[in-house]
Amino acid sequence: MMNARSIKSLTVAATISLFGLPAIAADVSLSFDKITTVDADGDMSVCTKRYGSGYKTSASDKGAEHRVTDNGHSFKVVSNDVSQNMGVVSFHNTYLMSFDGETDPVSAELWATGLAGEPVYRGTFSDGTCRGHVDMSAS
Repeated sequence: MMNARSIKSLTVAATISLFGLPAIAADVSLSFDKITTVDADGDMSVCTKRYGSGYKTSASDKGAEHRVTDNGHSFKVVSNDVSQNMGVVSFHNTYLMSFDGETDPVSAELWATGLAGEPVYRGTFSDGTCRGHVDMSAS
């Protein structure tokens, strides 16, 4: 019989697996849509360069919380808040992202949900400049 602690552990493991952290070593594909600037007068070219149509992440040699993308970006998982209730997994993650060609790292937040045991999670993200929808799937 599972208790709350074992369910939390399984949920965290599932989320880690989804994001392909080195402990699990899976790649994760991210696709973005409905990307807009947070401010109406923002520069959409920044958002297009950062997110485009998506990318694949893979393990980094910098540690379990670090990821790299197939287009030169890198990010670190700063916080990971996961919960599971009635077969639905939800999470809110904060990342410190370094985009190719940009000097300063950017803090980004992602909120997503998915069905426990399914390989695809969907949600929204914002980095303070850009926001939109994201689909994540294990590759």
